Amino acid sequence: MPKLPDSLGKYKVTDRLGRGGMSVLYKAVHPTLGTPVVVKKLTLKGDPAHRERFRREASLMMDLRHENVVGVYDHFREGSGHYLVMEYVDGHSLAELLAREGALTAEESLWLAGRIAAALAHIHSHGVVHRDIKPSNILLSRDGIVKLADFGIAFTPGGSEDITAEGTALGTPSFMAPEQLEDARQADPRSDIWSLGVCFFEFITGRKFVSGPAPAAVREALPDAVRTVGLRLPPSLPPAGRRLIRKSLRMRPESRLKDGGAVLRLLRGSVGGSRPPDRLSDRLDGLIGAMDGSPPPESTPEDSGLGDVPREDGKTSDRIAAIRALFLPGRKNDRQEPVTGSPGGEPPGGRLAGNRADSGDLRSRWGRQRGRFLLAAALVVVLTAVLTAVLTPARLFARRTHGILRLELVFPESVPAYWLEGTEVRLFRESGGGLVEHASPRLRSGGEMCQLRSRRLSLPSGAYRLSWSLGDTVSWTSLRLPPVVETGVSGGSTLTVAEELGTPPVFPLALEWQALDAGRRRPLEGAALTWTRLDSAGGALESGGRYRFTIEHPGYRPAVIDVAVSPWRRRLRLETSLWKLPGRVEIRNESSRAAMPRLEGSGRYLNLENAPELSRIGRLPPGESTTLTLAPGTWFLSPGFSRDAGRNLRVGSGETVEVIIGEDSRGSLTLAR
Repeated sequence: MPKLPDSLGKYKVTDRLGRGGMSVLYKAVHPTLGTPVVVKKLTLKGDPAHRERFRREASLMMDLRHENVVGVYDHFREGSGHYLVMEYVDGHSLAELLAREGALTAEESLWLAGRIAAALAHIHSHGVVHRDIKPSNILLSRDGIVKLADFGIAFTPGGSEDITAEGTALGTPSFMAPEQLEDARQADPRSDIWSLGVCFFEFITGRKFVSGPAPAAVREALPDAVRTVGLRLPPSLPPAGRRLIRKSLRMRPESRLKDGGAVLRLLRGSVGGSRPPDRLSDRLDGLIGAMDGSPPPESTPEDSGLGDVPREDGKTSDRIAAIRALFLPGRKNDRQEPVTGSPGGEPPGGRLAGNRADSGDLRSRWGRQRGRFLLAAALVVVLTAVLTAVLTPARLFARRTHGILRLELVFPESVPAYWLEGTEVRLFRESGGGLVEHASPRLRSGGEMCQLRSRRLSLPSGAYRLSWSLGDTVSWTSLRLPPVVETGVSGGSTLTVAEELGTPPVFPLALEWQALDAGRRRPLEGAALTWTRLDSAGGALESGGRYRFTIEHPGYRPAVIDVAVSPWRRRLRLETSLWKLPGRVEIRNESSRAAMPRLEGSGRYLNLENAPELSRIGRLPPGESTTLTLAPGTWFLSPGFSRDAGRNLRVGSGETVEVIIGEDSRGSLTLAR
């Protein structure tokens, strides 16, 4: 497995979540809030269409701020990589839920459909069509919040930026509307409503609405599936559910509900609020808890095709698998329908029982085959690594048309490495009297500590211009890249272009600083606000140095800032957020059953015990207690999903508030101080 990067942009990487055909996911930490985020990196560097789709996904999602839509915080480019920074959702995809539970109850299915419809109503009101609504793109968090994700193929109908080729069937066939199967450009909000209806059918029946080996086969099976859908619904399905199926699963788009808002109006009064109803909360908590404590299913609907993501202990992480299925669309592999005749799809009598006598022989045969397979795979990996290290694509296939270029930046040995973090290299090819820019080469530490080097670049032979940019210095170099067949005659096939740096200048550094109240994002002022240098009390501030500051204000936690300033810089600006000294809420459960405390209606809160981070309150068994470290202020605390038994708590700096969870005469949980 490739080495985990230390950071991507300003985000510190903590884990690799998975890899798909077009992207790789990392778990990282937000630099100021300390909260976990998901960083999605585009891996198809040479495909302009995928880069454009990636950029449009970021642009669309950053404008779609909604409780039921996975949030996007940032989009940036580093070197030749393109990155998307998204909300880290702690929960499970509905695909996992269905794989474990099968059919859901009518009440659960209607509530889930209502939350998905709320997300669709929001994105449709912004002119966006998702085009890939399916259970693996919908997450149920531990707080009981439904999140819609993966806007990789979303678009705005009629927009000038749509890059989908005409006649392309883009999406997941078994969930796509008839018009989308013929041409993805024909999709509109009514296509998403069809996909919602297909998802609801799977929620309520535990089966696929339609499946097939190819989009054409799915399209051919749709008319019969629509005609017989009423016969496949459970008799106990409420009228609201039947209306949703009837008005969403229609072949002609003009006959369906027009958008997510129309679905919400149809389901009004049948789905409750944004939080799970009280009668559903215990079951949802039980489902999520059971999924956390059990291994992932052998197969899930719409499996991403990525295989298991191993942890350090050799097991597969449910949370990583959930996020991988949510954000990394891959191979579309419909879940197989169970064989009729017995529960779970087994023939009468049980398939395993009939073959028990052969199980030992099968295991022995599989062990021998597995050993041969692993040996062959190891030989292929070793041979591939050797060929890759010795040969390049240009030397193998394009000796007459391509050359090999390596860039090298050499600097004095006494220069600290962080001085060169701002180095930028741009490469242009001269073509038709103009310049065509290539993807910026990435520089890495070379064989010696005083070098930064690029990998060997296989490029069409011809005239190039190279731009080095560092600090206030820009250097241009013109060069001709000969083909491999020409350079190979003289004994070497790689052209190395080196730039040597002298000792950079040192400038006085002007300091500007500001402190903000972290909770309200308002500036703090007054004589009580002070800063102190911890590295040197009286030393001058100059470019090219490392400095350490502490910023303090009465009633707030002091902040310590370490900065490294590269050469050529003339101004240093510090802006830091100070958190008020926290208070504490101690919750004791003296009832006879477990509680799920909620703060402001959520099972997560901003924990100020150390660095601010989102933490789970979690389940509180009878007789146990938990302590929440909170910012001073008024907080609404409830013993469970229902807000009726909650109350407001006033928490001051350094104060501890004790709360007891009890029961009333009807057995409902209550709060007392």
